[in-house]
Parts: sequence; C-alpha cells; structure tokens
Amino acid sequence: MTESSPWSVADRPTLAPAEHAYWRRLIRQRCGIDFGDSRISTLRRCLGERSRVLGLRSFDAYHAHLSADDSEWENLVELLVNGESSFFRHPPSFDALHKVLRELLARKTKEGDTGLRLWSAGCSRGQEAYSLAICAREATIAHPEQRVLVVGSDLSRTALAAATAGRYRERSVARLPEAVRRRHFKACRDLDPPQVQIHDTLRQTVRFHHWNLVRADTWPLPRQDVIFCQNLLIYFHKDDRAIALERFFAQLNPGGYFFPGPGEAIGWRREGLKTHRVDDTIIFQREH
Repeated sequence: MTESSPWSVADRPTLAPAEHAYWRRLIRQRCGIDFGDSRISTLRRCLGERSRVLGLRSFDAYHAHLSADDSEWENLVELLVNGESSFFRHPPSFDALHKVLRELLARKTKEGDTGLRLWSAGCSRGQEAYSLAICAREATIAHPEQRVLVVGSDLSRTALAAATAGRYRERSVARLPEAVRRRHFKACRDLDPPQVQIHDTLRQTVRFHHWNLVRADTWPLPRQDVIFCQNLLIYFHKDDRAIALERFFAQLNPGGYFFPGPGEAIGWRREGLKTHRVDDTIIFQREH
C-alpha cells in the first residue's frame, strides 16, 4: 500500500474496493476472520477507531504503523473479535453434551482412562468453558475417579483476563437452575451491579490460553474428548473453515466429539467422521 493524501477517517464514507480487498486478505491471514462485503462497515469502523486513537489520518498510515508495531495487532483484534457469549448459549448442544458425556464416561471407565478433556475454542469471556466444566463435573459425580480438565482459548487477551477472573453479572446466571447456581457460583452482592464468582473448585478445572485458530502449530494440546467451537467459524472464509474443521478432527481422541454452532459445518464429510443428530443439533464424532 502506498501513502495517499491525508483525509479525515470520520469523514470517509467507506473503504475503497482495493483497500477493502487488501485489509480483508491481511486480517484473514492473521486471524482467520473474513470481512467480506457484508461486514465492510464493521471493518471500516474498527480501522477508523484505531486510526483516530493513534492520531493517524489515513488507513495507509495505520497500515504502516501496524507493520512497524506488531503489538498493535492485539489492539485491532480486540475490536474485530465478537466477544458476545453466555452460559449454555446453545441449549440443544448442551442437551446433546449431557448424553455424550454419559457414553464417554462409561467407555473411559471400561478402558481405565481417568482423564476427561474438553476444549472451548473461541471461549470469549469464559462462559462456554465454564458451562463445559459444569456439565463435566455434574456428569462425573458418579465417576469420582475421573479428572476433568477444560481448556478455553481465544484471540482476545481482554476476554481471557475476564474469563480467568471468573466473575459475571448476577443477571447472567438468573435463568440457570438454582441447584447449579448454588453448587458452582457464589454471590458478590456487595458489588454494584451485583455479581457472581465461579467457585474455586470449578475454576481449578479450567485453564485459559491465548491461541490463534489459524495457527494449529501453536496449540500445545493433547487430544480432546470434546471440542466446542460455536459462533466463530461463521466468520471464517469457507476455505479457512474447511482447514479449521480438519484441524479440529485431528485434535480429537478416537471416539471424541466436535460441537460446531448451527450451520457452521454443513456438508462436512471425511473418512473416519460420523455425523450424529441428537435431538435438535448435529454433532460429529471421530471414529478412529
């Protein structure tokens, strides 16, 4: 990109087609997120916000700054990544998970395997990872020999810091069953607004890491029994989504299960992969 005449980011109506194509390719290569035509306004807003913060008057100038200061990528990613999440966000997936865990634990007990491993890929502020941990802890009450380890990963360090803290607004757990709230959360009503804290016994089973899903070589993980990756692959280009699905397959234990979000793995077929419809959701199992 070459430096063009200065302009006010606030007054710029949109990215020029060539600029859009360049930034789209650059961001896709960096973190997998595809800012196509339907998301161009979001891309422009994020680039504009960082440019204004830095006192830069063109996207070319911002690109030069980004190239010279790699740490600026983290600031940009914080704006680009959708941090929306909630506990048990897609109920049909967790209904299916309860059934899958019964099957997994029965098999592990028979084989003498005492380690149950689950991964929340794109965990945002941690609600999904803790939801997985709650399900696993509830399922292992009858299997006290099982050691549960949940890993949550995300691109946003801000989100990961919140996830590690494990503190959320009280209203975020209002719809959870009272027994679940009592076992796994403690009230912090001295705070305004009122908040809840994940109990230490649950937090000890969850680890959070800053990993990039388009760089599988950075995942220092053993194979997993369950992988959740929901509401993330929809932002990937179809080619990157296909690559990510293959990497998730490789990260599963034989007999392990992958839970994508609705519509995120339509048409996925490969040798050794079995598709299951469990009530209102579709999940995938590695057969061998």
